[in-house]
Amino acid sequence: MFYMITFSPAGGTKRCANYLASAWTERKKQIDLINRVDHFDEYEFTADDICLVAVPVFSGRVPSVAAERIKMLRGNGAKAIAVAVYGNQLYGDTLLELSEILRNDGFRVMAAAATIAQHSVAGEFAPGRPDADDIRQLKEWSVQIKQKLESHEEAEAFPPSRPYREVHDTPVTPRTDRSLCAYCGVCVSRCPTDAILRENPDQTDVDKCIFCMGCVSICPREARTVEPEILAKAKLALQDECAERKENELFL
Repeated sequence: MFYMITFSPAGGTKRCANYLASAWTERKKQIDLINRVDHFDEYEFTADDICLVAVPVFSGRVPSVAAERIKMLRGNGAKAIAVAVYGNQLYGDTLLELSEILRNDGFRVMAAAATIAQHSVAGEFAPGRPDADDIRQLKEWSVQIKQKLESHEEAEAFPPSRPYREVHDTPVTPRTDRSLCAYCGVCVSRCPTDAILRENPDQTDVDKCIFCMGCVSICPREARTVEPEILAKAKLALQDECAERKENELFL
């Protein structure tokens, strides 16, 4: 069985993952790491399974809530493809950390990739990516990865990088325009950390919110947005690192 295991609040991570899995035409089992009611500790794989595990980059690391849920999985020798998706900034320790988590879970990490998607907060960075060139490249890589997995060769271990970079909390949340909010609850059900109050979906718990932008991307009325001041600061901080086009990277 081929498993797609993704944490993709804004959708970019899953898009990249789908292209990297395109060489496998059989039905794929989807495991959504955002689904906070799922019992991830009940997922147990076999050595015949292939698991593509994709996460976005949060400050150069695996998002903490995604890491916690991946650690519940039991690999039992299943082959894994580790994927880190970032918005043209830097992916830092994410790929190393994800690979280590998977190996500790009993997976065999056979391939890894760092891919680009449009930045989830500042959309003018990596706009439209993955674009046509990215898509063509990711599909070609999918074929290469499949060939590697069929050869039964183990991927080389990533060089150690310890300690991992420090994670910095983002004490901000998207804001809600109450005149637009229909109180439909879509954002409530999609929030991976239960940070949006069900009885008052226009309010967000700042201590739980990880600023993943899932609620912003899914709101059908565009009622949830980022404060202009916060967005301006984010753009200023990112402009140097994101100025030049980054390219996808494949590790076999």
